[in-house]
Amino acid sequence: MSAERAPGAGARDGGAARLSAAPLLVAWLLAGVDALAVARNSTAPRPVLFVALLLAMAYELLIGAVVLAVARTALALRRFRLGPPLVVVSSSLALGAATLPRELAVLAEKLAPGGHVLPTLVVLTAAVSLTIPATALLGRRLGRTRLWWTALPLAALAQLENHAVLERNYPAAHLFLGVLAAVGAAAASWSRLARFRRAERALAVCFGVAGVAGVVASPPSAVLLEILRHEGVGVAPFAAALRTWLARTTRPLPAVPVDGPPRSATRPGLAVARPVVLFLSVDALRADILATDAASLPHLAELAQGSVRFQVARAPATATMVSLTAMMTSRYYSQQRWTPIRTGGPEFPQLETAPRFTEVLSAASVATFVVESGLWMRPDYGVLPGFSDRVVVWRDPQPFALAAEVAGGMVEGLRRVGDGPALLLAHFLDAHAPYDLAGSAGTDRERYVRELAQVDAALGTILVEVERLGLGDRAVVIVSADHGEAFGEHANSGHGTTIYEEVVRVPIWVRVPGVAPRDETVPVSGIDLGPTIVDVFGLDIPGGFMGETLLPVLLGSGRLPPRAIVVDAGRRQQAMIFPDGYKIIRDLRMGTVELYDLGADPGERRSLYDEAGSAGRSQLEALAYFFDTYTLRADGYEPPVRLP
Repeated sequence: MSAERAPGAGARDGGAARLSAAPLLVAWLLAGVDALAVARNSTAPRPVLFVALLLAMAYELLIGAVVLAVARTALALRRFRLGPPLVVVSSSLALGAATLPRELAVLAEKLAPGGHVLPTLVVLTAAVSLTIPATALLGRRLGRTRLWWTALPLAALAQLENHAVLERNYPAAHLFLGVLAAVGAAAASWSRLARFRRAERALAVCFGVAGVAGVVASPPSAVLLEILRHEGVGVAPFAAALRTWLARTTRPLPAVPVDGPPRSATRPGLAVARPVVLFLSVDALRADILATDAASLPHLAELAQGSVRFQVARAPATATMVSLTAMMTSRYYSQQRWTPIRTGGPEFPQLETAPRFTEVLSAASVATFVVESGLWMRPDYGVLPGFSDRVVVWRDPQPFALAAEVAGGMVEGLRRVGDGPALLLAHFLDAHAPYDLAGSAGTDRERYVRELAQVDAALGTILVEVERLGLGDRAVVIVSADHGEAFGEHANSGHGTTIYEEVVRVPIWVRVPGVAPRDETVPVSGIDLGPTIVDVFGLDIPGGFMGETLLPVLLGSGRLPPRAIVVDAGRRQQAMIFPDGYKIIRDLRMGTVELYDLGADPGERRSLYDEAGSAGRSQLEALAYFFDTYTLRADGYEPPVRLP
C-alpha cells in the first residue's frame, strides 16, 4: 500500500493515492466553466465562438496535464524527504519568473525601499509564486476532511470570477488565478478521485496533446481575437505570444533615412507678435465629451466654441507617458529608446536623444515653462525635459497634483511671462480610474465627468489670469489629450490596453487670436502638435519630426497632404488609419490582426481581416513597412513591452 500513498499523507485521509486523475477531472470542470464564461459574454458569430470554446477548453486541459506532471514528478522523488516540496516550489518559482515580473514592476517601483527595485521585484515575484504550493498544502489539508468536495465548487467559482476581474492589464495574474483554482481542487480531491487512476495516463496524454495543439496551432484572426477578449482564459495570451515568437522571421529592412533636412516655417506665419502658447493637456479626455457633457464643463465648452476644432484627431498612443513623449519628440514609441531608470523597474525615455520641441524653442530663446504635477514629469525621467523653467506642484506621497494645484502653477508661470515669446505646458491628471476624486456616487462615467469638472474649473482659473495679465491678444491656447477613455466599449474600461477608437480619438482645439473658430475634418494626430508649436513661433521644423504642422490649416492658407495616421502603443500594439477610412491593427505580442472599415463600422465591431484577402494583407504590409523603417534597433535594442 505504501506505493499508493502520496508524500506526507497521514492516516486521516485513508492514504492518498499515488496515482490519481484528480488534476485532469478538475481540468474538465474548469474547462466547462471557461466555456460557460466565454459563451455567456461573447457576441462572436457561432462558428468563431465554437472554435474559441474548443481553444479555451484545450488551454484549461493543458493546465490539468501540467499540474498532473508536476505532481507525478514530486511523487517520483518522495524517497527524498525534500524532493516533493522542492519540485513544487521550483516549478512555481519558474512559472512566476517567466510571467510575473513585467506586471509587478510598477508595484515594485512604488514599494522599493531606497530605490532598490530589483530586490523588491524578486521578493514580490517569489511571494506570488509561492501561493501555488501554499494552495496545494491547504487543498491537501481540506482533502483529509469530510468537506473535501467543497474545493470543487470553490474552484469553479474562483475560475468564474477570474473572468470578471483585472480587465486587460494582467494576463499573468489571470494565469495564476486559474492555476491556483486547479491546484487547490486537485490537491483536495486527489485521494478521493483515485478510483479513476487507471484512466490517468490515457487522459494525461490526450489532455497534453489537446493543450499543446491549442498552443501551437494558429487559429484564424477572428478566433484568436475572441479568445483573447476573455481574460479568464489565462493560457491564451502566453500561447499567442509563443506562436508569435515561433513564427518570427528576419525581414530585410528598408534603407530609408529617418532624419531629413529641416522644413521651413510657414510663410506668412502667425500674425501674433511675441506669442504665448498655452498647451493644456487633459488626461483621458474623450473626443465626444462635449457632445454628452458640455453643461458640466462650461470652460471647456467655451474654449471649444472659440477654437479651430479638429474633429478627426487621434492620440499617438493610449498611455500617458508614451503619448506625451511622442508629442514632445514628434516620434513614435518604436523610434524611441525606453529603458528602466532602476533595474527591474518600468521603462522611461530618459536615454532618448531625439530633440523635444521644447529644446528647439529654448535654443531659439523662447521661454518654456512646465507645471510638474507628477513624479515622472521630472526632467530626468525623459518624458518632459527641455524646459527652461518649471514649478513643482506635486508632493510625495501624492500620486499626482490635483487640477486646482496645477492651475496655481500655471498662474505662477503666466506671471513670469515677460515681453518675449513663451510656451507654458500643463497636464491635468484628475480624470483617472477609480474616479473617486470628486465623490463616489454614480456610475464610472458620471464620476469621470465630475473629475473633468475639476479640471474645467482649473482651466477657468487659468483663462481668467490670461485676461487679467493682458495676454489675451498674444495667447494661443491648445487643448488636447494624451488618450481617450473606455466605458464598456469592446468590454473594456480605462485606457492603455487597446487601441480602439474610444481610447485613440481625442480633441485637438486651437484658439488663435484673429482666427475664426470652425470645424476641420482633416485627420490629424497628437504627433503633429510639436511641429505646429515650433511653427507658431516662426521656427524651422526639425527634419526628424514625424508630424505635420497644422498652422497652414489653422490660418486657412494650406491643406495637409493625404497620409495615414499611425498609433504606436507601448504594449506593442500598432495601427494605421488610411485616408479611405480603413484601419488596420496588429498586436506584436499576441500575433493578432484586425481590419475595420470605420466609415461603415465606426464602433469597430466586426473585423474584416480574415475575409479581406489580398486587400487586408496589403494594408498590413503597409503598416509593417512603416515600422520596419521607423523602429530603433541600434546596438541590439528592441522596443520593450511597456505596461501603463
